[in-house]
Amino acid sequence: MLDSEFRVNKANRSFYETFQVSASQTAQSLIFELGNGQWNLPGLRSLLEDILANDTSIQNLEVEHSFEQIGQKTMLLNAWKIIQPEDAQMILLAIADITERKQFELKRSELLAQEQSARQEAQIANRAKDEFLSNLSHELRNPLNTILGWAQLSRTRNLDRVAVTRAWSVVERSVRMQAQLIDDLLDISRITSGKVHLTTRLIDLVSVVNAAIESIQLSAEAKTIQIVSHLNSVTVVGDFDRLQQVLWNLFSNAIKFTPSGGRV
Repeated sequence: MLDSEFRVNKANRSFYETFQVSASQTAQSLIFELGNGQWNLPGLRSLLEDILANDTSIQNLEVEHSFEQIGQKTMLLNAWKIIQPEDAQMILLAIADITERKQFELKRSELLAQEQSARQEAQIANRAKDEFLSNLSHELRNPLNTILGWAQLSRTRNLDRVAVTRAWSVVERSVRMQAQLIDDLLDISRITSGKVHLTTRLIDLVSVVNAAIESIQLSAEAKTIQIVSHLNSVTVVGDFDRLQQVLWNLFSNAIKFTPSGGRV
Protein backbone atom coordinates (compact mmCIF):
# COMPACT_ATOMS: atom_id res chain seq x y z
CA MET A 1 0.00 0.00 0.00
CA LEU A 2 1.40 3.43 -1.01
CA ASP A 3 0.20 6.72 0.37
CA SER A 4 -0.31 9.84 -1.71
CA GLU A 5 3.41 10.67 -1.42
CA PHE A 6 4.34 7.16 -2.63
CA ARG A 7 5.60 6.03 0.77
CA VAL A 8 5.07 2.40 1.72
CA ASN A 9 2.20 2.38 4.21
CA LYS A 10 2.29 -1.36 4.64
CA ALA A 11 3.21 -4.54 2.81
CA ASN A 12 2.30 -8.19 3.26
CA ARG A 13 4.54 -11.08 4.23
CA SER A 14 4.88 -12.21 0.61
CA PHE A 15 6.50 -8.87 -0.28
CA TYR A 16 9.10 -9.21 2.48
CA GLU A 17 9.84 -12.83 1.54
CA THR A 18 10.03 -12.17 -2.18
CA PHE A 19 12.44 -9.23 -1.90
CA GLN A 20 14.17 -10.53 1.27
CA VAL A 21 13.63 -7.34 3.26
CA SER A 22 12.14 -6.57 6.67
CA ALA A 23 9.21 -4.36 7.64
CA SER A 24 11.59 -1.88 9.31
CA GLN A 25 13.53 -1.52 6.06
CA THR A 26 10.37 -0.83 4.15
CA ALA A 27 7.76 1.01 6.22
CA GLN A 28 7.36 4.72 5.50
CA SER A 29 10.08 4.63 2.87
CA LEU A 30 9.52 6.11 -0.54
CA ILE A 31 9.06 3.25 -2.97
CA PHE A 32 11.62 4.89 -5.27
CA GLU A 33 14.28 4.70 -2.51
CA LEU A 34 13.85 1.02 -1.64
CA GLY A 35 16.84 -1.27 -2.09
CA ASN A 36 19.27 -0.01 -4.70
CA GLY A 37 16.67 2.30 -6.22
CA GLN A 38 15.15 -0.73 -7.85
CA TRP A 39 11.76 0.91 -8.24
CA ASN A 40 13.11 4.29 -9.31
CA LEU A 41 12.16 3.60 -12.91
CA PRO A 42 11.38 6.46 -15.32
CA GLY A 43 8.03 5.14 -16.47
CA LEU A 44 6.78 3.88 -13.09
CA ARG A 45 6.79 7.27 -11.31
CA SER A 46 4.66 8.92 -14.00
CA LEU A 47 2.23 5.99 -14.04
CA LEU A 48 1.77 6.15 -10.27
CA GLU A 49 1.26 9.91 -10.39
CA ASP A 50 -1.36 9.45 -13.10
CA ILE A 51 -3.28 6.98 -10.92
CA LEU A 52 -3.80 9.63 -8.24
CA ALA A 53 -4.39 12.53 -10.63
CA ASN A 54 -6.62 10.90 -13.19
CA ASP A 55 -7.91 7.76 -11.51
CA THR A 56 -6.13 5.49 -14.00
CA SER A 57 -4.59 2.10 -13.24
CA ILE A 58 -1.53 0.02 -14.09
CA GLN A 59 -2.34 -3.24 -15.79
CA ASN A 60 0.20 -6.02 -16.36
CA LEU A 61 3.30 -3.81 -16.52
CA GLU A 62 6.42 -5.98 -16.84
CA VAL A 63 9.52 -4.69 -15.06
CA GLU A 64 12.84 -6.44 -15.63
CA HIS A 65 15.51 -5.34 -13.18
CA SER A 66 18.44 -6.48 -11.06
CA PHE A 67 16.99 -6.30 -7.54
CA GLU A 68 19.27 -5.74 -4.56
CA GLN A 69 18.79 -9.04 -2.72
CA ILE A 70 17.45 -11.41 -5.35
CA GLY A 71 19.21 -10.46 -8.57
CA GLN A 72 17.76 -10.27 -12.08
CA LYS A 73 14.01 -10.79 -12.04
CA THR A 74 10.93 -9.98 -14.07
CA MET A 75 8.04 -8.53 -12.05
CA LEU A 76 4.46 -8.00 -13.16
CA LEU A 77 2.84 -4.86 -11.71
CA ASN A 78 -0.83 -3.96 -11.33
CA ALA A 79 -2.03 -0.89 -9.40
CA TRP A 80 -5.30 0.89 -8.54
CA LYS A 81 -6.34 3.88 -6.48
CA ILE A 82 -8.36 3.19 -3.35
CA ILE A 83 -10.10 5.65 -1.04
CA GLN A 84 -9.49 5.21 2.67
CA PRO A 85 -11.52 6.76 5.54
CA GLU A 86 -11.34 10.56 5.65
CA ASP A 87 -10.89 10.53 1.87
CA ALA A 88 -7.22 9.57 2.07
CA GLN A 89 -6.02 8.47 -1.35
CA MET A 90 -3.81 5.40 -1.52
CA ILE A 91 -2.49 3.07 -4.16
CA LEU A 92 -2.80 -0.67 -3.96
CA LEU A 93 0.24 -2.10 -5.76
CA ALA A 94 0.27 -5.79 -6.61
CA ILE A 95 3.63 -7.33 -7.56
CA ALA A 96 4.04 -10.84 -8.98
CA ASP A 97 7.34 -12.55 -9.74
CA ILE A 98 6.93 -13.95 -13.29
CA THR A 99 10.63 -14.69 -13.91
CA GLU A 100 10.13 -18.44 -14.32
CA ARG A 101 7.15 -17.91 -16.62
CA LYS A 102 9.14 -15.48 -18.80
CA GLN A 103 12.05 -17.91 -18.93
CA PHE A 104 9.66 -20.67 -19.95
CA GLU A 105 8.13 -18.45 -22.64
CA LEU A 106 11.60 -17.51 -23.87
CA LYS A 107 12.64 -21.16 -23.98
CA ARG A 108 9.42 -22.05 -25.77
CA SER A 109 10.02 -19.26 -28.30
CA GLU A 110 13.58 -20.49 -28.85
CA LEU A 111 12.35 -24.06 -29.34
CA LEU A 112 9.67 -22.82 -31.73
CA ALA A 113 12.26 -20.82 -33.67
CA GLN A 114 14.54 -23.88 -33.80
CA GLU A 115 11.65 -26.05 -34.98
CA GLN A 116 10.74 -23.53 -37.66
CA SER A 117 14.37 -23.25 -38.70
CA ALA A 118 14.67 -27.06 -38.87
CA ARG A 119 11.48 -27.24 -40.94
CA GLN A 120 12.78 -24.59 -43.34
CA GLU A 121 16.12 -26.40 -43.63
CA ALA A 122 14.25 -29.64 -44.35
CA GLN A 123 12.18 -27.90 -47.03
CA ILE A 124 15.31 -26.41 -48.59
CA ALA A 125 16.99 -29.84 -48.48
CA ASN A 126 13.94 -31.43 -50.12
CA ARG A 127 13.92 -28.82 -52.88
CA ALA A 128 17.66 -29.32 -53.38
CA LYS A 129 17.12 -33.08 -53.50
CA ASP A 130 14.29 -32.76 -56.04
CA GLU A 131 16.38 -30.45 -58.21
CA PHE A 132 19.41 -32.70 -57.84
CA LEU A 133 17.45 -35.80 -58.87
CA SER A 134 15.74 -33.97 -61.72
CA ASN A 135 19.07 -32.81 -63.13
CA LEU A 136 20.69 -36.22 -62.79
CA SER A 137 17.71 -37.98 -64.33
CA HIS A 138 17.98 -35.64 -67.29
CA GLU A 139 21.74 -36.12 -67.56
CA LEU A 140 21.47 -39.91 -67.52
CA ARG A 141 20.02 -39.68 -71.03
CA ASN A 142 23.20 -38.18 -72.48
CA PRO A 143 25.51 -41.20 -72.01
CA LEU A 144 22.60 -43.54 -72.78
CA ASN A 145 21.95 -41.82 -76.11
CA THR A 146 25.65 -41.97 -76.95
CA ILE A 147 25.90 -45.70 -76.12
CA LEU A 148 22.68 -46.45 -78.02
CA GLY A 149 23.83 -44.43 -81.04
CA TRP A 150 27.16 -46.22 -81.40
CA ALA A 151 25.54 -49.60 -80.77
CA GLN A 152 23.07 -48.99 -83.61
CA LEU A 153 25.86 -47.70 -85.83
CA SER A 154 27.99 -50.78 -85.16
CA ARG A 155 25.05 -53.04 -85.95
CA THR A 156 23.89 -51.32 -89.16
CA ARG A 157 27.22 -50.31 -90.70
CA ASN A 158 30.41 -52.09 -91.55
CA LEU A 159 32.84 -49.96 -89.54
CA ASP A 160 36.57 -50.06 -90.15
CA ARG A 161 39.05 -50.73 -87.35
CA VAL A 162 39.64 -47.02 -86.63
CA ALA A 163 35.89 -46.34 -86.33
CA VAL A 164 35.39 -49.39 -84.09
CA THR A 165 38.24 -48.29 -81.80
CA ARG A 166 36.73 -44.81 -81.65
CA ALA A 167 33.27 -46.23 -80.95
CA TRP A 168 34.49 -48.38 -78.07
CA SER A 169 36.42 -45.44 -76.62
CA VAL A 170 33.30 -43.23 -76.67
CA VAL A 171 31.11 -46.03 -75.29
CA GLU A 172 33.58 -46.76 -72.49
CA ARG A 173 33.74 -43.09 -71.53
CA SER A 174 29.93 -42.87 -71.60
CA VAL A 175 29.56 -45.97 -69.41
CA ARG A 176 32.02 -44.53 -66.90
CA MET A 177 30.08 -41.29 -66.84
CA GLN A 178 26.80 -43.14 -66.40
CA ALA A 179 28.27 -45.13 -63.50
CA GLN A 180 29.30 -41.87 -61.85
CA LEU A 181 25.81 -40.42 -62.30
CA ILE A 182 24.29 -43.56 -60.78
CA ASP A 183 26.69 -43.26 -57.84
CA ASP A 184 25.41 -39.71 -57.41
CA LEU A 185 21.85 -41.01 -57.29
CA LEU A 186 22.76 -43.58 -54.65
CA ASP A 187 24.65 -41.14 -52.43
CA ILE A 188 21.88 -39.83 -50.17
CA SER A 189 24.14 -37.33 -48.38
CA ARG A 190 25.06 -35.63 -51.66
CA ILE A 191 21.44 -35.72 -52.83
CA THR A 192 20.15 -33.92 -49.72
CA SER A 193 22.97 -31.36 -49.77
CA GLY A 194 22.84 -30.87 -53.54
CA LYS A 195 26.59 -31.41 -53.83
CA VAL A 196 28.69 -33.63 -56.07
CA HIS A 197 32.11 -35.14 -55.49
CA LEU A 198 34.97 -33.77 -57.59
CA THR A 199 38.10 -35.64 -58.61
CA THR A 200 40.46 -32.92 -59.80
CA ARG A 201 43.69 -33.10 -61.75
CA LEU A 202 45.56 -31.15 -64.40
CA ILE A 203 43.62 -31.38 -67.66
CA ASP A 204 43.69 -29.72 -71.08
CA LEU A 205 40.28 -28.20 -71.81
CA VAL A 206 40.71 -29.09 -75.49
CA SER A 207 40.54 -32.79 -74.59
CA VAL A 208 37.36 -32.21 -72.57
CA VAL A 209 35.65 -30.35 -75.40
CA ASN A 210 36.69 -32.92 -78.00
CA ALA A 211 35.46 -35.78 -75.80
CA ALA A 212 32.10 -34.06 -75.37
CA ILE A 213 31.86 -33.39 -79.12
CA GLU A 214 32.58 -37.06 -79.86
CA SER A 215 29.81 -38.07 -77.49
CA ILE A 216 27.14 -35.98 -79.20
CA GLN A 217 28.44 -36.29 -82.75
CA LEU A 218 25.88 -38.91 -83.73
CA SER A 219 23.01 -36.74 -82.46
CA ALA A 220 24.34 -33.87 -84.56
CA GLU A 221 24.68 -36.04 -87.67
CA ALA A 222 21.11 -37.30 -87.22
CA LYS A 223 19.92 -33.70 -87.76
CA THR A 224 22.64 -32.86 -90.32
CA ILE A 225 24.06 -30.33 -87.88
CA GLN A 226 27.69 -29.32 -88.26
CA ILE A 227 29.83 -29.04 -85.11
CA VAL A 228 32.47 -26.33 -85.51
CA SER A 229 35.17 -25.80 -82.87
CA HIS A 230 38.01 -23.28 -82.59
CA LEU A 231 40.10 -24.41 -79.63
CA ASN A 232 43.27 -23.21 -77.95
CA SER A 233 45.08 -25.42 -75.45
CA VAL A 234 44.41 -24.33 -71.86
CA THR A 235 45.49 -26.38 -68.84
CA VAL A 236 43.40 -26.13 -65.68
CA VAL A 237 42.86 -28.04 -62.46
CA GLY A 238 39.44 -29.66 -62.80
CA ASP A 239 37.30 -32.79 -62.91
CA PHE A 240 37.39 -34.16 -66.46
CA ASP A 241 34.13 -36.11 -66.22
CA ARG A 242 32.18 -33.30 -64.53
CA LEU A 243 33.34 -30.76 -67.10
CA GLN A 244 32.34 -33.15 -69.86
CA GLN A 245 28.99 -33.52 -68.10
CA VAL A 246 28.51 -29.74 -68.29
CA LEU A 247 29.47 -29.65 -71.96
CA TRP A 248 27.19 -32.59 -72.76
CA ASN A 249 24.26 -30.60 -71.44
CA LEU A 250 25.26 -27.50 -73.37
CA PHE A 251 25.84 -29.40 -76.63
CA SER A 252 22.71 -31.53 -76.27
CA ASN A 253 20.54 -28.45 -75.77
CA ALA A 254 22.27 -26.67 -78.66
CA ILE A 255 21.61 -29.61 -80.98
CA LYS A 256 18.05 -29.99 -79.71
CA PHE A 257 17.16 -26.37 -80.49
CA THR A 258 19.21 -25.91 -83.67
CA PRO A 259 17.21 -26.48 -86.90
CA SER A 260 18.26 -29.37 -89.13
CA GLY A 261 21.14 -28.43 -91.41
CA GLY A 262 22.36 -25.79 -88.97
CA ARG A 263 25.63 -25.31 -87.19
CA VAL A 264 26.77 -25.42 -83.56
